[in-house]
Amino acid sequence: MGEAQAKTKALLAKHPFCCFCGGAERSTTIDHQPARSLFDRKQWPEGYAFPACYSCNQESRKHENVLALLVRINASSVGYTEARRHEFQKYIRAMNNNFPDLLRILTSNEKRQYFRNERLPRPRGIGLSNLPMVGIGSDLANESVNSVMKKLLKALHYRHTGHILPRGGSIELKWITNAYLHTLKEDQEFIGSLTGVPTLTRNGTDLSSQFSYRYGIDLEKLVSAFVIVFRNSLIGIGIVAHDERIFQCEADQAS
Repeated sequence: MGEAQAKTKALLAKHPFCCFCGGAERSTTIDHQPARSLFDRKQWPEGYAFPACYSCNQESRKHENVLALLVRINASSVGYTEARRHEFQKYIRAMNNNFPDLLRILTSNEKRQYFRNERLPRPRGIGLSNLPMVGIGSDLANESVNSVMKKLLKALHYRHTGHILPRGGSIELKWITNAYLHTLKEDQEFIGSLTGVPTLTRNGTDLSSQFSYRYGIDLEKLVSAFVIVFRNSLIGIGIVAHDERIFQCEADQAS
């Protein structure tokens, strides 16, 4: 038995139930979360392998491939290199073949309308026709981001609480692209309350420029909260709770 097989066997022995389907099925595979395709050269963080049944492992493949492109759209802001350019072009070609409506270049009028609607100043020194902005196919993007983020939240909840989210549990998720970072002002207090900051490395290389998060958990470890950042492209805010009534209570208090 090879070293990798031995590690897999040991992990599955220690974690015998799938952490993605409420522990309803026994774990038979290892699921890397976040998916390896989201990282340069598929070098994902050490320690982020999770027990999964075969069905849960496979169900998110298509959505992870979509997200692998979306998180690379703003790659130039986190260290544009020839290798990253090559990977981005590879995913662009794959998505154009499989999902031709996922991305499109915005017209100058659409760019102008965006700045007007969001009440943002236009960048100086560059014409709208030369400003790199793309529109994202909303249906596929929403489906993909929600699917991948919720699966990741289940994994992170399990990692930091030791509890599998039961089928009766619930996840509240909000996500935005880098075009809407200015809308996070109202979430700053919540983000600041999350004091857990993990170390994310592979063979000593810091991966936090590609994926990072902050987290907090309650004393009973039945509720967890996360702010997740992929590169400088996508931000997700999520709360995981074993009892979905917690969200109803919060809504009642707010009303």
